[in-house]
Amino acid sequence: MDPTQTPQPMPQPQQPIMPGPEAPQPMVVPQQLEPAPMTAQPAMPVAQPGPATQFAAPAPAPLPPQQPFMQQPMAQMPPMGTMPTQPMSYSSMNSSGGKKKLLLIGAAVVGAIVIGVVGFLLITKLGGVSQADYRLAATDASTSETKLSDLHIAITSLGYSSSSTKTQISNDVDSAKKALTEYNDALKKLSSQKAVKKGDPAAQYKKFKELNDKYVPIVEAYIASSTKILVPVADCTASLKDATTSTTAVITKLSECITTLSAVGDLTDTDLKSMLDTTITAFKSFKNTIEQLNSTPTSDYAKRSQLRTQYYDAEDAFSKRLRDIDSNIEKKFKDNDPQDELRTLSDSIFNASLKK
Repeated sequence: MDPTQTPQPMPQPQQPIMPGPEAPQPMVVPQQLEPAPMTAQPAMPVAQPGPATQFAAPAPAPLPPQQPFMQQPMAQMPPMGTMPTQPMSYSSMNSSGGKKKLLLIGAAVVGAIVIGVVGFLLITKLGGVSQADYRLAATDASTSETKLSDLHIAITSLGYSSSSTKTQISNDVDSAKKALTEYNDALKKLSSQKAVKKGDPAAQYKKFKELNDKYVPIVEAYIASSTKILVPVADCTASLKDATTSTTAVITKLSECITTLSAVGDLTDTDLKSMLDTTITAFKSFKNTIEQLNSTPTSDYAKRSQLRTQYYDAEDAFSKRLRDIDSNIEKKFKDNDPQDELRTLSDSIFNASLKK
């Protein structure tokens, strides 16, 4: 589970535009006009640039007032002189600045309230789970999947074959113990993540945990029981293979195996316990039949044939019972394996990270 999409930033609340105090309009001071020279045709004054419409001063009448861009009309301009500028009162300046300060303080309060409300909604809606939290959980979930796969391989390798040696069995047991420890460590990290406690995948994590709580004890019991039973079984198998030269040697080795297997004691895995008991019972049956064959004259063909059939029937029953036990072990692991639930949890964490 890999890259997650970067969440789109939340839209910020629209801040109101503060109306500032109206800037005072510049007063237009009319230029003093010089008297036109006494000629037959009075000359027009030179145009002066300004914010208002240019005008000419007739003589000898007084100049008409110029209309500047102001909210209130100016008083009539005195003729032929500079118009005195009326200063802005202190009260009007102070009232405008106070209004601006009041609006700014109000905006700050509103902004603080909006930020607080948005933050509260984010916390309550997301449960405090961030995109970084989901990414951490996704990494731990992926690691847990890998460790569970390693545990599967170790459990499969943990068994017995006719070619197994004590060293191989010991190494397989150690590998299974290590795989289980690493799997539990990975799950411990995953369970501590905020995303599986408060986030969207919390429900799926609960389903996974319920199944995993059944699975781990099964694995623990199987490894512990295998540690006690595999080496004795390997020893018995090796000794019986070496005792095929005579029936007396076979009887001796069967007696030794029965003693060795009976000393194993109780096993926490019920299927392996059943296998142990079945093996001890079968070995006793084999030993008894062979002893009867040794004591039956070779001339009693019917009796010896009956004993041989009895031995082969017991051998077939033993093999069938071992196959049934193997099937039960396989079913037990399959029915309680949390692999599918863990995969669904990983997908749930990844999908949740895309929504944030």
